[in-house]
Parts: sequence; C-alpha cells; structure tokens
Amino acid sequence: SFEVACFHVVMEISRSGSDWSISVMTGSRRQQGFTMIEVMVAIAVFSVGLIGIAGLAMTNLQNASHGQNESQATIIATQLADGMRSNLLAYENGLFASSLVPGDKSCFGDTECTYSEAAHYDSDIWLQNTASALPGGVAIICMDSTPADGSPSDPACDGLGLNTVKLFWTDSQKLERDAAEGDFYRHILSLVP
Repeated sequence: SFEVACFHVVMEISRSGSDWSISVMTGSRRQQGFTMIEVMVAIAVFSVGLIGIAGLAMTNLQNASHGQNESQATIIATQLADGMRSNLLAYENGLFASSLVPGDKSCFGDTECTYSEAAHYDSDIWLQNTASALPGGVAIICMDSTPADGSPSDPACDGLGLNTVKLFWTDSQKLERDAAEGDFYRHILSLVP
C-alpha cells in the first residue's frame, strides 16, 4: 500500500531596493471553488428560507382577508344603525327585527312608505347585502339583553334589551371546507337611541 499526498511549493521572490528576498511556502494544495456538498447545503438552507417567506406571505394574505371582512361587517352594521336611527318610531317598536315577515313594498326614492314598511324594506335590503358581502354571511336583527352570545343557527335573542345587530361569517377557506358550527366570526352592534 502507498499513500499519495499533494503538496505544493510557493516561492516568492521580491526585491526591496538592492536587497533580494526569497520566501518559500510549503503546504497542502489550496482548494479552489466549492464542493458538491457545500453547494447542496447552501441550496437546502436557501430553500428553507424561501419556504418560510412563502408561509409568512400566506399568513399575511389570510390576515388581510379577515381584516377586510371585519371592516365590511362594521360598514354593514353601521349602515343599518343609521337606517334605524332615521326611523325612530320603528326602532322603538322593535320593527327592525329580522324574524318578522319581509315587507312587500319597495321604499326606494320618492315612494311613500309607513314607518313599518320602511323598517321592513331597510331590513330586507340590509340582510341581502350581508349575505352577498361576507363569506357565509348571516345577519340577525333582534332585541337582546345579552348580545355577545349566539351562533348563526341559534342567535340566542331573548326579545329584551336593545335592538341588536348580529353578523356572523366564516372565512373563505373555512367555507370551502364546510365549516363547523363553532367556526365563525362575529360582529355585534347594540343600538342605543
């Protein structure tokens, strides 16, 4: 058996004024470039970083979508609250409750309506807008003394207390996966005249 070693000799000759100097360096041969393992490790580290960035981007998109839905729910609830405040007689008589039979009359533009017909019309339009604006959107208008309870299928309105607007929705990913009953977001607005 024999052993082969690679060594190289580097000679450097330099002149400083009238003096000459020679330095000799010996040692193992210097490597040039990268080995395949170093390249593979660098690619693996880079890939893990890219996967992390992609995960952050997805989380950011989901949070933006939820924020948009929350803003939309606030706008919808505020619009109905403004409609209820403009029709105080219907508000005081609890006529905005969504459990009532929908009105047949369109109270848009110059059409004359009673306060009851206007309340039904505003509620109907608002409920339709909620269903189309929020994913899986369900809107409830009721009298409730404990407004922070309930779910889309059982809003838990007790008929007491203040006129309350309850909005329920799910995010679009949960909607596609057939969200469970407890898998929803909620926006509550209780109105004080």
